[in-house]
Amino acid sequence: MVYEEVPAMARRPKNRSEWGSVFPNYSETRKDAKGRPLLIGYRAQYQTPAINPKTGRKIVATKKFKRDQKAMALSWLEDEREYCARCEKGLEEYRKPEEREKEKRLRAITLKQWADMWVDNYRKADGTPLRGNSMRALRNSVRNFLEALDGGRLLQSITTQDIEAMCESIRVSKGQYAARSTYIKLKACLKEATEVKPWHPRLLQSSPCTIPAPARPKYSEQSRIPEPTPEELRAIYDYMPAYLRIGVYLCATCGGDRVNELCALHVSDVDLKHRLIHIHRGLSRGDDDRGPVRIVEQTKNEASEAYVPIPAALVPLLADHIEKYTNHDDPEATLLRPVKGAAVSTNTFRKNFKEAAAKAGRPDLHVHTLRATFDTYAARLNTDGTMRDYMAVTRRTDEATAINAYQKSDAKRQAELADRIGAAIITPREAEAGGDDPNELRARIAELERQLAEARDATR
Repeated sequence: MVYEEVPAMARRPKNRSEWGSVFPNYSETRKDAKGRPLLIGYRAQYQTPAINPKTGRKIVATKKFKRDQKAMALSWLEDEREYCARCEKGLEEYRKPEEREKEKRLRAITLKQWADMWVDNYRKADGTPLRGNSMRALRNSVRNFLEALDGGRLLQSITTQDIEAMCESIRVSKGQYAARSTYIKLKACLKEATEVKPWHPRLLQSSPCTIPAPARPKYSEQSRIPEPTPEELRAIYDYMPAYLRIGVYLCATCGGDRVNELCALHVSDVDLKHRLIHIHRGLSRGDDDRGPVRIVEQTKNEASEAYVPIPAALVPLLADHIEKYTNHDDPEATLLRPVKGAAVSTNTFRKNFKEAAAKAGRPDLHVHTLRATFDTYAARLNTDGTMRDYMAVTRRTDEATAINAYQKSDAKRQAELADRIGAAIITPREAEAGGDDPNELRARIAELERQLAEARDATR
């Protein structure tokens, strides 16, 4: 379809219908048997009575039709005449036929088609695209609501009742966390459809996500797993492959390394002389988190990048590991030396950890439990420090997350804590007695003896 803006002018009666015109469209190269240009279709054209508010000019709109579609061309002109009449009355703002057709196609879009467009154009608040693992998490949430709501249905057909049923279904099948995260992503997806962006018009007048998000569980399932004892940790360490076992203590005692930070550590990041490790790298598999493992100069968040102290007890183990299992002459060598590729993958470490934990009698443990163990001991043993010390050593930015998701508790320690609180608050009976006046004590004893004698006489 072709458009041009021209100054308003009088119409020529030739070749024009009552409103607009249909012209034959001839091929410039093909000819019929008599050598005349071959008729290949028709061209419908009109000049809008409605003035374009941006330029003050009228618009000439043209649309081509095939040779057997002359009636369709006339019908199109009639529809456009009625539309322009509404625009002249101020009932609608004039938009070119091509724009209206595109919007009509988009309004017939399915939930899956829209969700795919939304994911492809998704950006963080600062305008940058998501990292590979974050994009994978986003796609997982999108997959959840497409399965629960039927991605093949029209976007405009989704109701609040459908969304309530979706939340309940996911809560039952996948848990409260999945229900909450899925709803939050669906709400963001449908809110975008109510807006006008360079890559789409407004597709929904309002979002059906009007219910509150499912409540955040106070405690996750992982947070309920008891931390391993020192003896259990040692057993897991011993059962791990020799070239990986140092990672058990690094995650449990040294900054609470995340597994992708652990696998990305270089030997050059370790300063045994000053007992410091520089955590400033991570692993990535590309934008879709599906490619080969590679090391990137990026951590989970700003607080995660830090120099963390190495415990004195870990120094000899770390020195022995570097000497035996790394190419320590290469500044680019990783602390966990991979069999192949740029680094040991997180899946490889997780798999070996689960096997070692099962042999140690703790099949319930996950690698991430080591980070939670570090958090718990940091809180328990930080007797002379401040909350800022705790947040710095654990590389945390959110106190609530640290308390609810990572720090552990048990009945024995709760009882010990209650005993210490009681000892500090409750005055012992001996102290109370020692503080009384002796004359009052003698009078009280005499009164009690009198009452006892009366009771004996009454029973005779």
